Amino acid sequence: MSKYIDLIETFLTEEDWFYNTCKAEGGRVYLRAPFTAKHCHFDIVCDADDDDDLIMVFIYPTIYVPTDKQSLIAELICRLNHHIILGNFEFDFADSVVRFKSVIDIEGAELTSTLFFNLFKSALLTMDQSFPAFMALLYGNLSPQESTTRYLQKSQDKQPDDVKETISQDQSEESRLH
Repeated sequence: MSKYIDLIETFLTEEDWFYNTCKAEGGRVYLRAPFTAKHCHFDIVCDADDDDDLIMVFIYPTIYVPTDKQSLIAELICRLNHHIILGNFEFDFADSVVRFKSVIDIEGAELTSTLFFNLFKSALLTMDQSFPAFMALLYGNLSPQESTTRYLQKSQDKQPDDVKETISQDQSEESRLH
């Protein structure tokens, strides 16, 4: 198994996170955890590339994107990504999957619990805070520009307590967040 996946498992276990160890084609191991946040349910995937010293966190929200809304979602993602400092949204037109990806290159450094959880929590928070923009576009008949404007306005109104609420709410055993 990956030395980084072993470390991430240790970090998650120490913080009482529930997760599953999964194998991709070719035997590559990654970790998957279900999570319920303030605005949505999603799957978290933690992956690592030992050869390139990369730690990756992917967040897959429960968003259904009909074919006729794909170009609008792609525009929304471009608009959101323009304002995101750490990580980015991605959209796969083939299977209509939206995800948030955050990656850190730790070449020459040590992967610590703090470093990992900063990456992890930042990805979770970004997905949770931006989820309403996706819903506004898909079900509220707002344009990508209007959805982004509304998202940015709400994210600027966030107070430190709002952030803590998003990432430390009472969760079931299957979807705990430290």
